[in-house]
Amino acid sequence: MRVLQGVTGQAGQPDALARGLRGIGVEARSCIVHRHKFNYPADLKFNFADPDTLGDLTQRLLPLIEKFDVFHFHARSFAMAWPDLHYPSLLDLLILKQAGKKVFFHFRGQEIRLPEPFAAANPFHYVDEPAGHIFKKLPTSSKLHLRQWVNAVCDGVFAVDPEIQSYVPGSIVVPRVLDAAQWPFRGIGQPARPLVVHAPSRRGIKGSDYVLAAVETLRTQGLQFDFTLVENMTHAQARKVYEQADIIIDQLRIGWHGVLAVEAMALGKPVIAYIRDDLWQAHGADLPVANANPMTIARVLGDLLQSVEKRQQLSHDARAYFMKTHDATAVAHQLQAIYARPAKAVDVATVAEFLDQAIRQNRIIAKAKRRRWQAGMLWRLIADEGPAAAGQKVITVLRKHLRK
Repeated sequence: MRVLQGVTGQAGQPDALARGLRGIGVEARSCIVHRHKFNYPADLKFNFADPDTLGDLTQRLLPLIEKFDVFHFHARSFAMAWPDLHYPSLLDLLILKQAGKKVFFHFRGQEIRLPEPFAAANPFHYVDEPAGHIFKKLPTSSKLHLRQWVNAVCDGVFAVDPEIQSYVPGSIVVPRVLDAAQWPFRGIGQPARPLVVHAPSRRGIKGSDYVLAAVETLRTQGLQFDFTLVENMTHAQARKVYEQADIIIDQLRIGWHGVLAVEAMALGKPVIAYIRDDLWQAHGADLPVANANPMTIARVLGDLLQSVEKRQQLSHDARAYFMKTHDATAVAHQLQAIYARPAKAVDVATVAEFLDQAIRQNRIIAKAKRRRWQAGMLWRLIADEGPAAAGQKVITVLRKHLRK
């Protein structure tokens, strides 16, 4: 079994899973097709710009088809052009299936988080705020299209956590992972001034303004602690800060913890994150997380700062939970068993509907491109010859443009 994990950085998760699989004897590699600002590692790095035709896409896939048996995609496939997922987006999944490969798709976040159920279940959502622009960048219609397609074509559909699973009914939770050997337990001490760390990739989504306000509130109350906001660092640089932390604050608005919390757990650091109410009721008894939202962050952080005992208990529980739930070796065994299941047949009816829609969409895009070209030619005529001199040429071009 030869497995390819990809195709973007995704907080280092494809590479971590590839390492975990290799650790149990599975031949696995990770790949990225776009350079990531945090410089996450990968075994294979190559340029795979969005192809224009199905033939172009197939030619690019052929070398990989020869080398791998299982393709595990995280959040996107090789051919995936947002916002409209226009042709030939997602057809690489079908090509791989037709080549006899097993294909799996792993939903990890915003590519499937739907604004209406997100807002309905989460009172601290950001749908209507500036940070919510990402829902326009990744529209709901395309997300539903993506979900329908991967369910029709792929051999398995995964969700990274219960919050994401709530948007993908029937998906299997395959959690975030780290290599335990690469993330040894660090624990915490008993410093006079504990170090609190927050590392947002996007401030609005992570609730950073509420974290900063809580820090100022607690300082005015006389609590003695240090605070570091981790931004504009490589992942290796950020990790050095995490290793010194006494408390790590993940996110306060999404409804589940992210990779930062898993890294903190591996290191044996107390973690603060917002867990959605329904998910806390279902999973809170096992989670070694201090649950806080934008309204309670000051109180929850203050309690931890004033209690060494609480911090030490969370530190101990965090590492144990990590080893059981997020260690790459444990999750690799789960994946190996799933990969070995019989291949699933493609839903032919859904594929036919998808292809019909892709053809219609491609015609619309081609028509729009033609109109833009005609309009551009009109303005060039005016610019080159002037409105008066262009005369009949301008009128002729304008008439043709309006008839299309």
